[in-house]
Amino acid sequence: MTEQDSDEIRTIDTQGGAYVAGQVDTRGGQFIGRDLKIFNVSLPMMPVVVILVAVILVMAYLVLPKRPKAMTGLFNIAVAEFSVLNSEGQPLRTEDGKKFAEFLHQRLVTEFAGLGLTIPYEIWSPEYTGLIPGGDPAERARSAGALADRINANILVYGVINKAEDSSRVYPEFYVNYRGFEQAQEITGEHELGKSIRLDLPFDPAQFQGVDNPALTARIQVLNLITVGLAYYSTDNLNQALEYFSRGEATPGWLSNAGKEVVYLLLGNTEARMASQAKSPELLESALAHYERALSINPDYARAKVGRAGVYYLLALGDPNVSSFDTVNDELLDQADAEYEAALTFDAPESANIDEKVHFGLGQVYLVRAQIEAGEWTVRAKNEFNQVIAAYQSGDPRLTDLAGHAYARLGLIALLEGDADNAASNYEMASKLVTPYWQGIYKARIGEIYVDVGEIDLALRAFQEAVQIAEQFGDEESAERYLDRVREIEANTK
Repeated sequence: MTEQDSDEIRTIDTQGGAYVAGQVDTRGGQFIGRDLKIFNVSLPMMPVVVILVAVILVMAYLVLPKRPKAMTGLFNIAVAEFSVLNSEGQPLRTEDGKKFAEFLHQRLVTEFAGLGLTIPYEIWSPEYTGLIPGGDPAERARSAGALADRINANILVYGVINKAEDSSRVYPEFYVNYRGFEQAQEITGEHELGKSIRLDLPFDPAQFQGVDNPALTARIQVLNLITVGLAYYSTDNLNQALEYFSRGEATPGWLSNAGKEVVYLLLGNTEARMASQAKSPELLESALAHYERALSINPDYARAKVGRAGVYYLLALGDPNVSSFDTVNDELLDQADAEYEAALTFDAPESANIDEKVHFGLGQVYLVRAQIEAGEWTVRAKNEFNQVIAAYQSGDPRLTDLAGHAYARLGLIALLEGDADNAASNYEMASKLVTPYWQGIYKARIGEIYVDVGEIDLALRAFQEAVQIAEQFGDEESAERYLDRVREIEANTK
């Protein structure tokens, strides 16, 4: 290196044959770039720097791991940062909110790792999920729903921390997305996990001691157990779901006055679904007791009102294996009617779709009355089912399955009125919206309609479609039942 009077640096040799030429301003200690010569080709200094920076950025983009846009598991959980409300109630993004969410995320990861679940699942950390904006539960719920849809999350865990000098409080919340729970509208939407809990700030996961805050420890454990239960619920593994919801209910330190109505709702929903699938009324009394327990904690809990009304309706029908209406319990049917009507008077989250569930429930009550009484019950039933369908057609995907069953009820009404074409059309619409088990059932009903009107080819086609649906989803029992009906029809038409 040679320094001249002009402070010019002429050469810096390298093994690659490149050198830098420029000037040093000794007064300011700065290097003033002039040109860069690579393999005897001189290039302006600044454009080359820009090019080198661009190359480095491109290489980093190609090499470094990228933040995924959506979750790819069959069951997906995302934990979002908890927002911290300032003295004016405005949500802020803070280290405390992020650390608390990361703490919840790690607890969920640990819980799920020991389950041995056979379904692929993902659990996203707050790093991927970010913050759920909103100054009140309704705003946060809308934000949570939009995010859950965008990233394909089945459950989104979030909440707020109300920061105060004397005692800060945390409000855990979770959102159950329609995706993965298409057949379970009764639990989709936002849920509050009880009342607020004391939280010491600044929050330090390494220093967290459950013995110092048993209420928070209990609530975190409950959130884990409920999330696991919902994972099983989403795969229709109701026995396992019931086990985890029951464990959540029995968690030490979770007091009944601290928001346990949500777990009693889940217990009631699970048992009611088990009773319906098994066509056994044995679990209905237990489901009813759980709904009543939820309402004893929160008398204005609309979801539990709708659940209890549904149990009254099923109990009113009597033995589910007997199709006669002679044994309908009028008193229980009246109770179901009253419960549905009462549910409409309570405030409930928009995502709970209480109005549509009530319309469907009342439609079923009126349809039963149409079979045992004279009057305008059939017209009233049609009106209730059509309101469900209209709400679905307005663009609410959470109502897909419910609208499908509403179409099926209209098909039954048309069949009772002797309108075979309209009945088949409504059952066909129903089969496009419901879950696979019911798709097969409604296809089979279309087949029976065509048998009755002598359209044997159409009947066989409908039953064969039912067989294909059952086989595709591994329902061997249903597939064999539909095949038996195909053989019977073919034998009778020879």
